[in-house]
Amino acid sequence: GDKVEFLSEGIYKIKGRKDNISVNVKNLPKPIDLSQEWTVAFPEGWGAPAKIELDKLISLSEHDEDGVKYFSGTCIYSKTFSIDKKLFASNRSVYLDLGEVNIIAEVIINGVDMGVLWKKPFVCDISKVIKSGNNHIEIKITNLWGNRMIGDEQLPADTQYSDFNGMVDAWPDWLVNNTPRPEPGRLTFSALQAWKKDDVLPSSGLVGPVKIYFSEVLKLK
Repeated sequence: GDKVEFLSEGIYKIKGRKDNISVNVKNLPKPIDLSQEWTVAFPEGWGAPAKIELDKLISLSEHDEDGVKYFSGTCIYSKTFSIDKKLFASNRSVYLDLGEVNIIAEVIINGVDMGVLWKKPFVCDISKVIKSGNNHIEIKITNLWGNRMIGDEQLPADTQYSDFNGMVDAWPDWLVNNTPRPEPGRLTFSALQAWKKDDVLPSSGLVGPVKIYFSEVLKLK
């Protein structure tokens, strides 16, 4: 039969095919905030440390360390959290809400890949994989290239761009001759200077707040 799902407490009136139904939704568990204490791991070779610990979620562009601040690519957020078995019930569903994400998230809970979230709302149904006691979550976040390219603009230039249209004036010798880039070594290269040193860094990573919330499901006859 049909189902009706309630995300908050209250008295609801449902117009059925035969009768009108009044439902009193109560004792719905409060959302669980997971916005604190995350480990973030970064791939090698892109200027970031192997991992950092975040007391609370922030945009990576606001981090004090340049390798994190200017990181572009895919990093992995992870943490372990516990859920009381009293919060589970046969008529409840469980959802993970990532809040603000910049810009794509792949969610893995207790080793199960929940798929890719690429637009608002960044929410997925985790009812089948969440359990009482300890749970482990990994979230692979991919951001934009602008962060690293703005970071590279803080370094000495090794390519000459046109003031007229921002295109490369001439291919640099290191590229033509396939030799190492001049130190300290930029990590990106583009034929168009799309970003400047003083451009505002795009918000980056898992910003949150990250919450787990519950719903009550009513099966209609």
